[in-house]
Amino acid sequence: MAEVGDQLDLARIHFLGKVPYDTFLSVLRVSAVHVYLTYPFVLSWSLMEALASACLVVASDTAPVREVIKHGQNGLLVDFFSPRSWRGPSLPPWRIANGWVACAAARGR
Repeated sequence: MAEVGDQLDLARIHFLGKVPYDTFLSVLRVSAVHVYLTYPFVLSWSLMEALASACLVVASDTAPVREVIKHGQNGLLVDFFSPRSWRGPSLPPWRIANGWVACAAARGR
């Protein structure tokens, strides 16, 4: 947040904190994008739930994440170590939306 927070519309970004499981699933069902920027040792259940909910996932391009997300097929991968690549010309909103349409079509949704 320190690097890009002043460039974000914080009225459209929600940090939930700890919520009941049913609430989390309900939020995923109405979410436009689930951002999963982490450097995990193992995948979290939240990433798997976001994928199962057909939510567009923008995730860090790290080895564990690449095990389940194929860029442009079932999600979009960004360079975890380059926060500037998470915004701007590389991921403008229309490309995210069009990318999701392409991902969903490829998955038969």
